[in-house]
Amino acid sequence: SQFFNGLTVRSETESVFRIGLLSNPRLVAAECLGVALMAAISYVPALQKVFNTAPLPAAHWAILVVVGMLPLAGDEIRKAVQRRRNGGREAAP
Repeated sequence: SQFFNGLTVRSETESVFRIGLLSNPRLVAAECLGVALMAAISYVPALQKVFNTAPLPAAHWAILVVVGMLPLAGDEIRKAVQRRRNGGREAAP
């Protein structure tokens, strides 16, 4: 969920889709590195021994993605409601 949360919290009012998912390449790279490290801990045998983990099936990864997207969806809905209430103007600080 923090992967998606990191994308949506870049603006208090603008949609992540309007800003652009790839508009901050360093953030995207850092987010992808985090996911790669989690995958390595799950799939690399040496890391499995250190962290006492086992590989996740693809269905579990799909569940993680769907559940992880819930904060993004919730924040995007909040932003849309806020923009509508403000008539499309940026909210006062």
